[in-house]
Amino acid sequence: MDGLDADIRHMLDAEESGRERRGNHLRLSIVGLFLAMFAVFYLKSEQHYPAAYVILLDFACLLAYGLFLELLLRKGRYHHGLKYASFAADLTCVSVLVVSSLFVSRGPDPTGWVTTIAVYFLFIVLTGLRFTPRLCLAMGVFAAIDFTLVNRLAQAVGGGGLPLPQEATIAVLMIAAGIVLAISVRSARRLVIRMGMVERERAHLEGVAEATKRLAMTDELTGLHNRRFFQEELERELLRAKRNLRSLAVLVIDVDNFKDVNDRLGHLAGDEVLRQITALLRQHTRSSDVVARLGGDEFGMMLLEVDATRAEALAVRLCEALRNHRFDMVGDLAGLRPTMSIGLACFPQDGRDMNSLLTAADKGMYAAKSSGKDQVKYATT
Repeated sequence: MDGLDADIRHMLDAEESGRERRGNHLRLSIVGLFLAMFAVFYLKSEQHYPAAYVILLDFACLLAYGLFLELLLRKGRYHHGLKYASFAADLTCVSVLVVSSLFVSRGPDPTGWVTTIAVYFLFIVLTGLRFTPRLCLAMGVFAAIDFTLVNRLAQAVGGGGLPLPQEATIAVLMIAAGIVLAISVRSARRLVIRMGMVERERAHLEGVAEATKRLAMTDELTGLHNRRFFQEELERELLRAKRNLRSLAVLVIDVDNFKDVNDRLGHLAGDEVLRQITALLRQHTRSSDVVARLGGDEFGMMLLEVDATRAEALAVRLCEALRNHRFDMVGDLAGLRPTMSIGLACFPQDGRDMNSLLTAADKGMYAAKSSGKDQVKYATT
């Protein structure tokens, strides 16, 4: 299929299968309606022509084909050859209808032949809707052969066929129409495929850019946001808090005894400690809060629409949760129990911009460390 990759081939196959099924629903509706009309009007009439029963059998066969095709498509057994079979079945049905009508008329019918030729060309044009160049070419050839057989049969049964020169001219025109349509459809198909590939590449590049941006804002070890993201988000939320007169709290968290853990148990154990602390921080925060690793063993939290009392209560719970946490897959932490020293600052009382808030929270954190660690200190204490 023009060297297409698997994704585009699958997409085109799914589109062809859906188009084939919709066309088959139309086929079944038309044939069912015709058979109902035939039963109501013709079978009740006094004049019955043998050719009419041929037409009835013709449409019954087409109905059987339509039901068989529906069964295949429902089971997902679509094959590219089905579109050739479908058009061949439809065109053959029309041919039998034309021959039977000429047999009934028993004589030349110029108007009928013009209509017949128009129908054949219409079928060739309809193949273009399938967006398949080979089908267009095949239908041009098939229509020419089918038309020739219809004309010869009409001459044999009713004497109403076209002369050989006209027959040959029309057959050649049908083949030429199929070739021209195939070339046009092929060019249009390539353009659509190129546009689809360009769109897919654009979406891929956008995804790569988004992933790159996300990686640039994410700490690789813990999966938390990094300092850059935290600061940008803090600036953004401070503008919103000023505009809406809402509170905002910032926590700066430092892990106590972390350097000793690294020195005694190694950096792999230290990394595992940071990952487990990260999970603990996430468990105690809301989805609207921002948690980040500011660097090393230092974390930051931004709590939206939280006052000093609620922020302090959360910080105390975090200290208690880490104090009671059982570290797995780390090693013997006897005498090196990691705890938290947390500094707390609130907007607007402790600062009205990012730098002043972070500075105040840092002072609180250092105050907590100098006062014995494993505690929370407010910026003004």
